[in-house]
Amino acid sequence: MFKLSRKFSHYLQSMGIFPWKCALIFSFTTLHVDLVHAQEKDPDEATAITSFNELWNPAQVDADKARLIRLEGQVLYYDPSWAMLWVHDGELGGYIDYASDELDLRAGDRIELLARTIPNQISTDGTEIEITVKSPGTLPEAAPITESQLYDSALNNQRVQLEGWAQTVEQIDNHLQLQVIVGSEQIEVTISREANEPFPLLEKTLIQIDGVFTNVERIQDGQTPIKMFLSGMNHLRVIHDSLDHLFDAGSVSISDLLSGEIQGRAIVEGQVTSHDPGSSLTLKDVTGEITVPIWQFGNKTLNSTIQLSVLVEKSDNRIRFKDCVYRDYLVDQVGLQSRPWEQPVLRLDEVSQLCSSQNKSPILMRAIGVVTATDYSGASDMFFLQDNTKGIQIDASEGKGLLTDASWVEVLLEIEEGSHLPKIPKLKTILRKSPGLFPEPIAVSSRTMALGTFQDQFVEIMGLVTHYTKLGDSVAELQIQDSTGILKCRVNEAPEAFKAIWLESLCRVRGVCRRVSDVQGNNNSPELLVADSSQIYIERPPSEFPFASNLSRIKDVRDGLKFTFGQRSVVQGIVTYIANSGDFYLADPSGAIHVTLKGEDAPEVGSSLKVSGFPGRQRKTNGARTCSEGTRR
Repeated sequence: MFKLSRKFSHYLQSMGIFPWKCALIFSFTTLHVDLVHAQEKDPDEATAITSFNELWNPAQVDADKARLIRLEGQVLYYDPSWAMLWVHDGELGGYIDYASDELDLRAGDRIELLARTIPNQISTDGTEIEITVKSPGTLPEAAPITESQLYDSALNNQRVQLEGWAQTVEQIDNHLQLQVIVGSEQIEVTISREANEPFPLLEKTLIQIDGVFTNVERIQDGQTPIKMFLSGMNHLRVIHDSLDHLFDAGSVSISDLLSGEIQGRAIVEGQVTSHDPGSSLTLKDVTGEITVPIWQFGNKTLNSTIQLSVLVEKSDNRIRFKDCVYRDYLVDQVGLQSRPWEQPVLRLDEVSQLCSSQNKSPILMRAIGVVTATDYSGASDMFFLQDNTKGIQIDASEGKGLLTDASWVEVLLEIEEGSHLPKIPKLKTILRKSPGLFPEPIAVSSRTMALGTFQDQFVEIMGLVTHYTKLGDSVAELQIQDSTGILKCRVNEAPEAFKAIWLESLCRVRGVCRRVSDVQGNNNSPELLVADSSQIYIERPPSEFPFASNLSRIKDVRDGLKFTFGQRSVVQGIVTYIANSGDFYLADPSGAIHVTLKGEDAPEVGSSLKVSGFPGRQRKTNGARTCSEGTRR
C-alpha cells in the first residue's frame, strides 16, 4: 500500500506504525504540486478531506475516487536529518512520511497540507503533495501522563509529558537516544539536537520530558513499543541529577519489608544471590531474602554487597515493591568495603586545591566532568577531566581503557598522603558515564601555552603543520608553527593517510595543554594532547605552487618585513655554511638566513639556490627568523 522511500523507513516500521493501526503515513516522491491544477481536477472543495479522522475512516464518502486532501494543522515534531514529521490537526496527530528533502519547517509551525487519496485505499497519492507554512507558532502544552496511561491508544501521536529515570544514553550524530524507566515500564526516547547543542550527564538521573508519544502495537509480534520524540534539549529537564535522594529513607531488615508493616520508601543492605540485569534482583540478609524488579543493567557479582532502595506499596493485603534501585559498595584490594556515595561531590578547582596541599591520610571525593583526553601509552595511564571551573589530570591506572574522550563521567578519586606537591589524584572507580561533548576550547598560542596558564585545559591553537612523525599504530606527532613559536601535538587515532592532508596546511587543532618531560625528567615542555583526527580542522590546504610568491630579499624575510604568517616566502642566494643536521645558511647581498629543508639532501657550499618556505622564529632567545620546511630548486 505504501512506498517507503525514506532512508529511515525501516526505523518507523519497527515502531509498528501502520494505517490500520491509527498511524498515518504519507509517502511521497515529490514536494511539488500546482494548486490551481489540483483544484481543476476537483472543483468541488466541499468534498475535500480536512482531518486525519476523516481520512482514516474506512467508510469515507467516494472512497473509490481520488479525493482532495486539504488539511491544516500544527507541526508537533520535525527532524530534517532523519526525515521525520508529526502534525496535529486540532483533534488527532498523524505521522507524515516524506521524501528526504529538507523542508523549511519548525516545531510549532502551522501548515497546510495538500494531497490526494489513492482510490480504495486509506493513503495518499505520493505524486501530488504540498506543504505550506501558514504561520510560525509555539508548541501546545504537553499533557502530563503516568505509568497507568502508557498503553492508552488515545494518546498515540499526541504531545505528552512524562517523568522517569534515564537508564542508558547513546549518541547518534545529532541525536540522543535514551532508555527511560517510568515506574516498571521502559520507553525509548529520541531527542533531535542542534549541532553541538550541549547536554548534561543523564545516566541515572530523574528527568521530565515532553514530546510526541507513540504506542502502536506491532503486527508481526503483538508487542507495543513505547516511544517519545523530543524537538531539542529544551524539552528535557533534570529533576534529580543522581540516585542519592532515593537513599535518604531509613534502613530496615528484609524481614521488616516482608512483614507488611512498612509502607513508603525503605533501605535494605545485603548480599546479591541472583541478578537478571534489567529485570530482577534477589537480595538476602541475616533475616531473610527478597526478589525485587530492577531496571539497572549492571551485572552484579554474586555475594557482592549492595544497598537497595525500595518503594513499598500495600493493597488488598498484598505487598508490592516498586521503583527499586541499588548502589554498590567499593571493595579495595584487601577486601575492605567502603561507601563511595558518602564522599562529597567536589568541583574540579576544589580537587586541584587539595592536590596542592599536604595531607596525612588519603582523601576520597567524587567529581563530575567531561573527559577531554586520554593517554594509555605511557608508564602511567592517565586521562583529563574538565568541568566549568578547571581541568585536571587523573591517574587512570585502575581504569585503563574504560573511559572514552568527550564522555560525561562521575568518578571516585583518591588523593594519597605525602609531601610531594602537586599530587595527581587517582581513579578509584567510575560511578556513572554517558556520552557528552568536548567543552568550548580556549584560543591560545604556543607562547601562552608555554607559560602554563592553561595547564590541563581544553584549548585550540591555529598554526601551520610543519612536521609529521608516526609514533605508533594510529598515533602521530605533529609540529605546529604559529606566529609566536613551535608546538608539538600528540594525536591519537591519526592514520598515516592524514600526513599528506595535514602537512603544510594551516589548521586549527583542539586538545589538552599538558607538560611532558624526557626520559631523564628534563625538558618539561608544553604539548597538546589531541583525542583524534576529528579535532584537527583545515583552514587552508597546502599550496600547489610553492614558488608562486614574489622573490624577497633575505634581510626582509629574516627581519620580518616581508613576513605573513602561514604564507610562503621565496628567497634566492648562495649556500655559505652546512650544519651536521643538514640545515644550512643561505646568503644574498642583503644578509643570511637559516634554512631547514624538508626531506631533501643538503646542498653544496657555494651552490646557488632559490628556496620557498615558511618563515618562523629560531628556538633561541635572539628570536631571529628561519626559513623552515624549505623547498629548493
